[in-house]
Amino acid sequence: MESAALPRRRSGLALALAGLLVGCWDAPVRESIELDLAADGSARVAFVVRLDPTSRWSTEGEEAVRRRLERVARDLEAGDDARLVAFERAGCLRQGGAWERFGEDLVEFRRWMECEEAARAGELFVDSGAAFDLARFDDRMELTVTPLGGGPAARRERERTRAELEQWATALADYYRAVHRLAERARARPAVAADLWRIALDGAAGEPQQEVRGGDVLVAERVAKAIDAAVAVLRPAAGEEMSPDERARRVFDPLPARLSVALPGPALDVAGFRAAGGRWAAPEASLVGALFELEGRWLAPEPLLEVIRRGRAGSEAWIDVAPLLADPRRTEEAPETEAIVEALLEGLERRATLRLAWSAPAEPAGDGEPGIEAGGEGE
Repeated sequence: MESAALPRRRSGLALALAGLLVGCWDAPVRESIELDLAADGSARVAFVVRLDPTSRWSTEGEEAVRRRLERVARDLEAGDDARLVAFERAGCLRQGGAWERFGEDLVEFRRWMECEEAARAGELFVDSGAAFDLARFDDRMELTVTPLGGGPAARRERERTRAELEQWATALADYYRAVHRLAERARARPAVAADLWRIALDGAAGEPQQEVRGGDVLVAERVAKAIDAAVAVLRPAAGEEMSPDERARRVFDPLPARLSVALPGPALDVAGFRAAGGRWAAPEASLVGALFELEGRWLAPEPLLEVIRRGRAGSEAWIDVAPLLADPRRTEEAPETEAIVEALLEGLERRATLRLAWSAPAEPAGDGEPGIEAGGEGE
């Protein structure tokens, strides 16, 4: 087996900025599987773990997160992470790894393999809650990932997650009521509508242009506070090492990690996957992931999800309030907690097969014609 170690190091400043921009919006430990399928039937697959620098979690009450980051980094560097066994089982000849550090902290670990038979990538799904399959149908290839259950969480963790989901649904109901009220106030007072949304989003493009009255400010600030309360689900509470959003993924997500796929050509058929930066991303069965799947049901544009989307991307660009000035499309009444719980659970408990298909014409059999290598003696 060929092994290639490819250590890389990014500048400390770049990593520090990335940590500050992304840290509040995603898990301290972010795991993903990147599958790149080639036209010749081979594949490159990487298991990637991104970690916050421990300095990102340095205040009182965050000791558990720091210990978790240190433990995960230690296991990865020692090769003790159980998921790395899949690379040995696959038996692909070319394998290697890379890593990045910020000071003494491991902030990215990458283990990859290149397989002549793409189906061997399925070893990364063994012992998960999903079945992986690659099959040929005449002149096309099809990848299917079939959920078989939920995540690996134990019963107590599942019960806790259900309670956290209901608490979050209450926070979301407050958020939707606040946005409904602000949209109505902005429609009634168009001269200050843009400023109201700028106050609500606390980082939207431009400074307030008009003098906004106290009552209007309170309506806008209620949205800002509701967004803060809703995004708290992404951060571990004091003394905890894992956020409610991460726990929900352990309960509901059958995939072993976030999955993205690159195809060798245009997709002919897509089920479940979403286009994401030139790749196809599987939906994530977490609290926030479930809300993204519901985007537009109760409100469009959706300020909360835009805040999270930009935060996760590390974007420093201001949020544009112009789409909100067109009077956001919304349901007649803000959704109540019970309706939100029902919708979130419906999405999280759905067991829909993920599928991607692409053109893959079979290679013609050799027949001795010029330019075609035919089988014969000596092979």
